[in-house]
Amino acid sequence: MKDGIRSDYLFPRFALVDPELTWTLPKLVTAQTGFDTLAHAIESYVSPKRTPIHDQMALRAMRIVSTYLPIALEHPEHGRAREQLAYASTTMGMNLACVGTCFPHRVDKSLCGLRPEIAHGQSVALFYPHWIDSCFHNETKRFARIAAILRPGVAELPSDEAAGMCSQIVTDWILRIGLQLGLKRYLTHDDLPKLAAGVAGDLSVNPVAIGRADLDRILQEIFLQDYS
Repeated sequence: MKDGIRSDYLFPRFALVDPELTWTLPKLVTAQTGFDTLAHAIESYVSPKRTPIHDQMALRAMRIVSTYLPIALEHPEHGRAREQLAYASTTMGMNLACVGTCFPHRVDKSLCGLRPEIAHGQSVALFYPHWIDSCFHNETKRFARIAAILRPGVAELPSDEAAGMCSQIVTDWILRIGLQLGLKRYLTHDDLPKLAAGVAGDLSVNPVAIGRADLDRILQEIFLQDYS
């Protein structure tokens, strides 16, 4: 089982963030941690617990990741890219502390408990296309803005059309940075009850509130998605 540990004693008085320490990260780890930064930005931006201050931090982090993560993946010692990604990651730690996360981070812990070999960023990515599809209609303008950051060409479209494209845009972006999609890569159908049983946290903190009774259906739908 994987769970979160929370305490005021875990907050540092000072944090020294040195981007040069990330230059030698393997490409896959850069992609996984970069996507997790993006995920924290997206989730804090559409969360019912959001605030105007954290909205601005989330939007900036999304722009940074969309611009600089592809550069860092191709040029690991690109100083500006690593600096900006370190900044975005740090600020999304602040959003995590103050706003929290949504459904993908709830179910991630259960999946990583069952399959500890799956890195956190990869695990979260597996749930993103379905999650966006299931809730964009409740936050149309916000998901349209996310879509436009990741694919600027959709910025001129009506909000409902751009928001409806957001899931595919994020899907394409996940695959572009080298992460995988498809829950079937890691689980069998018989694992789904264990996955549902391990989900912890407040599922109502989501653009569309999720009840325990919805979990089995949602996980079935995610499992059946085909990205081949």
